[in-house]
Amino acid sequence: MGTQFNSTSRRAYWLSVLFGVVTDGLIAYLAALAFGSDAFAAIGVGALVLLAVYAFQMLYGLISLCRYAALFFLFDKRRRIATTVVQMEDAGMPLPGRFYGDPTEYLREVVSDEEAPANAKLMAGATIGALETLRATNHAFLAMCLMMVVEQAIAKYSERRSIAWRQSFQEASAPRT
Repeated sequence: MGTQFNSTSRRAYWLSVLFGVVTDGLIAYLAALAFGSDAFAAIGVGALVLLAVYAFQMLYGLISLCRYAALFFLFDKRRRIATTVVQMEDAGMPLPGRFYGDPTEYLREVVSDEEAPANAKLMAGATIGALETLRATNHAFLAMCLMMVVEQAIAKYSERRSIAWRQSFQEASAPRT
């Protein structure tokens, strides 16, 4: 089912791109005609206007991406990691194994773990869904940011749980006086 959603969303994306280019080209052509170009020259003028507009959009998109990245890395990343760790603790997520390829692998293990609490399974499934949706809808940078947050949150959560487990083990094994 994920494959069908993925291929459907990609088809819809490319159809919308094609539709956008055609309508933008038509508007640029009509604008060139309105400013007094003959029909043949209007094609060239329209193409130049279209290229200029697309270049501006790409530059502005790059500026927006840099702005978002700066805000994410300077202010948002640490807060989101800390919040995710707290959510993992509240959900009772199981301790990650020593080795996993990426955070999605750990989350899939939590979803399929029969002994994991229902809230942990729900959180893991929702996080996988968010990651897959961002990927399928071509929000690559947002998906990368979420993946970074989840990966570092899992590492911090694992570290906290290991320290807490070692402390409780040491307290239990310490001689009582």
